[in-house]
Amino acid sequence: MPAQTFTEHVAIVAAESPRGLVLDWWRRLDMILDDYFVTRCVQRPMSRAAVEKMIAADGRLPEGLGAEIQRLRLERNCVAHEVRVGLGQEEVTRYADRAFAAIGAFSMVL
Repeated sequence: MPAQTFTEHVAIVAAESPRGLVLDWWRRLDMILDDYFVTRCVQRPMSRAAVEKMIAADGRLPEGLGAEIQRLRLERNCVAHEVRVGLGQEEVTRYADRAFAAIGAFSMVL
């Protein structure tokens, strides 16, 4: 039976593919960033730092969102590029929750 809620979905994927959960939720957030720049009719900067700075400066978005996106990106990079023996289900579930909240923050401006 497929998951019926975000919580159920995250719990299943966290158990079966913790790395996949982090990579999936980063990609979802990254696609929202694309939408954000398209909606603003602004070319998305090539530099991730510049993207995060622009988001931090947008008064329509929650304070601290740019810094949270930076933290999520750095955590995602560790998962994607560093050799780690195992990721805990709680750790990756928190990541998905935070990414989901960041995505939701853009609902005010998209």
